[in-house]
Amino acid sequence: MGKKGNLTLISGSSGVGKNTVIAQLLEENKDLKLLKSCTSRAIREDDKLQEDGKYAYEFLTKEEFEDKIAKGEMLEYDIFSDNYYGISSEVINDMLKSCKSIIKDITVKGVLSCREKLGKSVNIVSIFLTLQKSKLQQRLVQRNTKDIKNRMKHYSFEQKSIPLYDYCIYNDDLEATLAKLRAILNHFNNSEYLIAGENLKKFNENKIEKIASRLKRNKKVKPIKVAEKDGKIYIVSGINRYLASVRTNINVTK
Repeated sequence: MGKKGNLTLISGSSGVGKNTVIAQLLEENKDLKLLKSCTSRAIREDDKLQEDGKYAYEFLTKEEFEDKIAKGEMLEYDIFSDNYYGISSEVINDMLKSCKSIIKDITVKGVLSCREKLGKSVNIVSIFLTLQKSKLQQRLVQRNTKDIKNRMKHYSFEQKSIPLYDYCIYNDDLEATLAKLRAILNHFNNSEYLIAGENLKKFNENKIEKIASRLKRNKKVKPIKVAEKDGKIYIVSGINRYLASVRTNINVTK
């Protein structure tokens, strides 16, 4: 496939704002492209045509979707409200030939599948958007969303899966969330190192070696904490853990 492409995966419970932030990022960055999904659900009134004159989804019948699964043509898929949703291997392979940077909203299961099947051929960064359950429910009510109870039943599982992600953002303020996402994507797409905060200029070589040893033995370590400022991401705690992760190529960023 040549030079690796970059795949940004964004997850979060229903109502957290995944589609809103992705739409904004796509609008302001023409080099960023949306990875389209396949689904067996019917076309809805709020499904809008994209610039290419097509929908954001490839709409299939349930039988067509199941046929693709049987033939091994789906990179990942899941079932929600009795409908299939998933990513076609053919679609993502074609996109990676022409796009440097791709973004996709995806389930926890989908993130794990992408890492397993694409980890060696694509650079992947995963981001989880979160919010309090009561606020999510309030948002869904305000949008007159149907089947709220069913949409929220996965909340606890999704929250427990946050440690699987590279970054977690509390999406209570859209502009603040977008600022963090821009900084993460800039860091990710340009392969820039994170910047140590003023109080983290010193590091301990012995600690780095000990942490690196733990990482190599698949032992857990606390994630580093980062913050965005002026379009850059600064490490606010855990400089030794970060340097150990660079040395071992094992991500401990949060």
